[in-house]
Amino acid sequence: MKKAFVFLAVILFTAVAVAEVQYEVEFDEKEVYTNVSIVSDCDQVCPGLSWRLMEGSKVLDVDDGSGELEYSREDDVLNIEGERTREENRTVKIQSVVNSSAEHVHEGLYERQISLPSFQDKKTTGVLKNPDIISGRADRSFESSFGEDRIEFKGEGPTNIIVNFGQGYSTEYFEFFGDVHEDPDDAFRLAVGTLEVGPQFERFAVSVMNEEEYMAEHESWSAGQYRSGSIKLRNDLDDNFLRVLAHETAHGLNDRKLSWDETSSSYFDEGTSEYVEFLMQKKRYREEKTDIGPQELFGEETQYTDTDNPNRYYQVPPQGDKEQLWNYYRQEEDFMKYWSPAESAEHRNFGYAYSQLVIRNYIKENGTLNEVYEEMDSLETTESYDTKWSFFSNHMDMKPCNYESRERFEQCLDDINSFDYEINMADHDYKQGELEIDRINLPNRTRESSGELGGEEVERFLFNLSQLVDRLIQSFQDLINTF
Repeated sequence: MKKAFVFLAVILFTAVAVAEVQYEVEFDEKEVYTNVSIVSDCDQVCPGLSWRLMEGSKVLDVDDGSGELEYSREDDVLNIEGERTREENRTVKIQSVVNSSAEHVHEGLYERQISLPSFQDKKTTGVLKNPDIISGRADRSFESSFGEDRIEFKGEGPTNIIVNFGQGYSTEYFEFFGDVHEDPDDAFRLAVGTLEVGPQFERFAVSVMNEEEYMAEHESWSAGQYRSGSIKLRNDLDDNFLRVLAHETAHGLNDRKLSWDETSSSYFDEGTSEYVEFLMQKKRYREEKTDIGPQELFGEETQYTDTDNPNRYYQVPPQGDKEQLWNYYRQEEDFMKYWSPAESAEHRNFGYAYSQLVIRNYIKENGTLNEVYEEMDSLETTESYDTKWSFFSNHMDMKPCNYESRERFEQCLDDINSFDYEINMADHDYKQGELEIDRINLPNRTRESSGELGGEEVERFLFNLSQLVDRLIQSFQDLINTF
């Protein structure tokens, strides 16, 4: 599940002839030290200006190179005197500190939300420094880049930056705070290889929390949460750990791509994340790391065999109810346009399945989501559910398998469930923004004794046989009814 990025509003003050605002910010878990330079280019002697400080700031120094400047303060607003003598450029430097504790996320991981004031439509640049920066997120209108101990940014006007920092256990693509499971980087490589989108930073921060800690902050039905470069997981996921980690990583990869979307609906974000989770389960099953393979979408119950005990079976129900999908189409419902798992408890399970169905149907026909992602880059922000739905409808079938014929409806679902979706893994160079994608060829899982069909082939054969029998029976009944 993805948690929305919240932009904190700031009050702006217009200053005549201000050309640029430059920030240098250093922070830790206890305080934020800010050095801001306000560069003005005046035809004559520069007048005074008003400047809003970060909330709770203590002013350390105000000068323009000619010495300390006089100023008055009202709440968090500084009114600074004008230029004393004519200079080609005037740079007012304000040094301040905010003594406030960063949010303690989990076992050595901290988060800071840093709101940086500026003047409307004026160039704003700067750097945030901390030796333990892991990940974060800047406002969509700003360009940002991550280094080992810094975030550099540039744009126009004010911005809000969320930073995750601390020292945990580092893998290639994650920084863990809490338990670490086997092969966690597979979740990253699969998500990036599938969506062909990489993050701006080297690692996601991951907090693995006990049930009590997790439930105190998040919904009881969720197993993971993503927000602004940081992932939170429950520590009781066991065999489902990599599935959920892959799911939340996909949310992280969608984060900036979907920053134009200011609605609360999440069918595309959840659909892509569910699809990545499906592929992770498929991969692990074919590698014989688990005895339980993927669920069918709006399909049938699937039977999987226990490797250690061939007489023991796992009955896995489908994800989504086929009759509910059929009725959704026949009754011309449209609640998926507004669906999100947090706000749609009644349709939560249906919505997850439907969202993935849209993505799997598109991938089956087109191979990748590249074209859809590329088109997103030029979109204006919107709060309109209709505008968002229209965009996706212009690129993909938002009502997959919507046929008047029940037989065609069933066949469409069967085609999606039986399609062998590619498993792609990728390595990511965040400094260069480059991906190296490899397709992983994993054979269908087979039983040890020779001469027998593999478990997946047997299950698919039996399913297709049952579907054929059902259709023959229906055909005979239709024939009888005509007489």
